[in-house]
This record gives sequence, structure tokens and C-alpha cells, in this order.
Amino acid sequence: MPASSWAKSGALGHGARPRNPVAMTTAHERRLRSDFTFSSQQVNEWLRWSVEFPNGYLRTHLSTGKKAQSPNLVEAERDVIQQSLYQASQRDLQDLSRWFIPRGQLFTVLSRERVKESLQILLDPGVYTEPLVDKIATFISPEKGACECGESSCTGLRIMFSAFLSMAREDLIISCWRASPSLCDSVWPINEADAPTAHHSAIQEVLRTLHLEEKDLVFQEQWPMRSPYFTKLFPSVHKRHQQLPNDVSLPWIELEVREKWNRRQRTFVRRIKIHQDHHALGMPGDSFALKAFEKGKNLRLAAERFRSEIASNQKVTHPNVVAFLTAFEHRDVFYIVLPWAQGGNLRQFWDEYSLVGTQEGISSSSPWFSMEWMADQCYNLADAIATIHGHRSDLGGFALQPQLHQDIKPENIVCFAGCVGGNPSWILKIIDFGLALPVVDGCVRRASVVQIKTYRPPEEVFPHSLIGPSWDVWCLGCLYLEFAIWALNGPIGIDEFQAERLKEVHDTYDDDGFPPVLEDTFFSMNRVKGISDRMQTTNTTLEGPKMVPLLKESVTVNMLTPAFYHRK
Repeated sequence: MPASSWAKSGALGHGARPRNPVAMTTAHERRLRSDFTFSSQQVNEWLRWSVEFPNGYLRTHLSTGKKAQSPNLVEAERDVIQQSLYQASQRDLQDLSRWFIPRGQLFTVLSRERVKESLQILLDPGVYTEPLVDKIATFISPEKGACECGESSCTGLRIMFSAFLSMAREDLIISCWRASPSLCDSVWPINEADAPTAHHSAIQEVLRTLHLEEKDLVFQEQWPMRSPYFTKLFPSVHKRHQQLPNDVSLPWIELEVREKWNRRQRTFVRRIKIHQDHHALGMPGDSFALKAFEKGKNLRLAAERFRSEIASNQKVTHPNVVAFLTAFEHRDVFYIVLPWAQGGNLRQFWDEYSLVGTQEGISSSSPWFSMEWMADQCYNLADAIATIHGHRSDLGGFALQPQLHQDIKPENIVCFAGCVGGNPSWILKIIDFGLALPVVDGCVRRASVVQIKTYRPPEEVFPHSLIGPSWDVWCLGCLYLEFAIWALNGPIGIDEFQAERLKEVHDTYDDDGFPPVLEDTFFSMNRVKGISDRMQTTNTTLEGPKMVPLLKESVTVNMLTPAFYHRK
């Protein structure tokens, strides 16, 4: 059984960890060790000595001037290192049969001082003097960011040191140190398929004396220590996502799948926390949202959707557009990592808070609310959409190419906790560029337009009409209208408005004995009957009458007009 299979073996019982997650398990691998064995009590005793007296007993033993250490001491030192890594490992939350060792623990367990002590035990002191051992230890365990490869996240040669140590092949560590070009964990392939690199010849020379099974073991020993390090996406970088091997574990320390219901649908959101040693996406302890694209049966389509959404999101920068943090592919699933929106999406937000029956639009549960706050959020969203369309932004946004978002709706507006004037508040941002299309000469290819439901504009009905940025303006007008109804009448007002829209039927309907198909849209084929009427609903806030005439004119005249070329 390959070494990595320690995590998969059913013999381990219900999720139990083996004695050592990076120890050898096959009969052949055990023969690579010496014939000396140790009880758990002996191993723990050696571990206690190494932790409590790192410069005591072992250092005294080494000062005797022996040409070689006893096999018992060498074997015990190997076990102490492996036991320390075992104790530092954490469970893979997406595959509970696996474990990973955080990068920080690799630096701690395999510090330069600790590696130097190990080398003084493992190597012949008659050949490897203390200055030479010190030089090798510095090569294996450099400070963070000090590896010769220049990679800031490189672990030096710690991973390979542990792998060779578990195989009782310390001689290969010396071969890596002597290799040219220099070898480290960053340039070493993590599987055979990755082998053809600039360092291929040097790596092959190091592994030259190993049998095929032993070479496989070298690669398999690395998986628990190879959890990825995530950095932010940058539009200028050609490679937009990482492709992670199936055998590495994702370094999540929290994983929560939240199931939420609202009046229209059930949604699932993954909230994660990433081990602080494995990302540069935010502050330690930050939560992130994890969006998954299941490949299913159509692998090509899933890959295209994934890459298209990343590319579309990176074409626009705006304080009210959620920027993707990083993206990767792992175990047949594509993932995008985003900031976590504490307030959920706008539809959920409306269900959570109600202003009905309060004075001046302020309640004990929503002290952040005011008509000024609402006006600011509506303006910021409009500026974000204008930026997506390629227009000048008043809030510092810019776009590399004009786009049609095409899917503006409450479910694609998320709410972030923020602070305005020293007081807690909420900030609304646009998300989900899965349907975004490039705008060329003011329009998009009609064949690419997706037939959305409730918020779709009238031109969607006519096959020869042009589709352009005015599509998003209509959708935003629909959202504004529901936003205002929520502020005046709460969630129940939104439900009542939906019921009224469902009563409307196209005038072209012919009674052929079958009832019409009810559609929830903001227009009918003759005229919209309900929109202006809803804006006359009796308000429940003192500020409501000031806002209604302005919002009514802006939404019904300038935005929700069938003449798409007049929308603004």
C-alpha cells in the first residue's frame, strides 16, 4: 500500500489516525528501516527529551567523539521527527480520511536548530563536521522567504527531508544539497507527471539508486505536507487559477455549508476559514465564501463557465463589485474563493430585516437604516453597473472592457458589514459574473443572451430587438422598486407585489380552453399596471413621502420604460 494510502485504508477504523501519518506501512517499506523497533513508551521518552532538553542529553551524547551513532539512537531520532509531524497534523475537512501538516508547523518542527541536531545524529560526525552540518541545516531549513529559489512561500527542503527521513535514506538529503542546479521543495515535482522541468536531470540523479517502488514512495510521502498556499488573483497574470493534485488536502480549518430558505428558493453557501499559514487573502481568522462548479458529465462546459466568470470579474474594479480572491481546480471540481458577506444576499437581507411600524425608518434591530443610507446604496450600485458598462465612475472604478452583467437581481447583490461615520452599517455589492457578455458597438450577440425570468426586460420577447447595456438598467430598476417596497411595507409588501404581477396576462392571450401560463415579470405585452400603483402604497415611515415621488419618476419613467434606447 503506498504511503499516501494511510489516509484511505479502511483498516484504520472510523476516522482514526494511524500511529504516524508519514510513516512507511508496507512490508517492503518496513524492510528499509533498521531491525531495531521501539515501544510507544520509548518513542515518547525520546520525544520528551528532545522537547524538554534539546541541547541536553543528545548534545552530551554527541560530545563523546564517536565516529558513528548507535542504530538505536538514529532510529529513535527518525521516530521523534515523524511523531512531531504527526502531532502537528490536522484533518482534511473535505475528506475526513485525510490529514495535512500546516506550513507553519513544518517550520517549527523542522527548524534550522532542530534539523541540525538531527543531522548530527543521522550523519557520521567523522565526515560531517559541525560547521558543515550547520551549512546543510541552513540549506534544508532556511528562514521564511530566504530559500535560494526566491519563492516567498517555499519551505526550503523540509518536505523532502521528512520524506527521505521516513525512508531511512538520509544519503539522498546530502545528494540534494550537492545537486546542481539547487533543489528545494518548490522545484521538486510532486508526482511523476511533473518531472520534466529545468531541474529534471538533477532530480533524476538524486533518485538514480532507488527502485521504482521507492521512487513512488518519495512522491507519496509528500502529500500531507503539500497543502497549497493561496495568493490573490491578478488580471495581468496569464495563469488565473491553480490546478491542485487530487492527493493534496485543502487547508480549511472551518467548513460550514449553510442552507438558507427564502420565499422563493433554497440556497447553499459554503463558508470556510483557511489556515493562516496557507493564504495571503486577508487577515488571520477571516471567513471566505467558496463557490463550486461541479464538472458533472460535461467537463468542457464546466471549465468554460469557470474560466469565463473569472475573466469577466477581472475586467472590472469597483468598490461595490466583489472581486474574486483566488481560484483553483481540485478533485474534479472548480472553486472560486470570495470575501464572506456577513449579511447574505439582498433577498435574504430583506427577509431578515423589516422596518414596518418603526419611527423614521429606524428600529432597534436596524439602527443603521435611513433614507440617506438607502439612497447611497442605490447610487453606488448604479455607479458600479455604469462602470461595468464602460462608463466613467465617480467612485474610482474602472473597466478593461464594457460588459453586460445580464443577471442583476437581489440574489446577486450581497451585503457586507461596514462602518459609516463611526457607526455600524451595511454595504451592498454586485456579485456573480457567470452570465456576463462583452459589449461591442453598444450591443451583445443575441444568441448568447440567457432568458432570465422575473427581471427580464420587454425586448427579450422580440427576436429582432437589440440587446445592450439598457438590459441591466431595466433589471436595476426592478431591484430599486422592490427595495423601495421593502422599505415602505417590509417583506410582506414584496410578496404582495409579486402576487399582483402574477395576475397580469398579456392582452394577446386567446382563450383556447387552456388557462394562461402565469409569469412573474415587471411588464405585460400591453402596459405595466402594477408598478405605479405600488408606489402609492401607504408608507410606514416618516421619510417615505419625501422619497416616493422622486423614486417613482426615476424608476418608472427613466428605467422601466419599454423603449430601451431611452433608459438611463
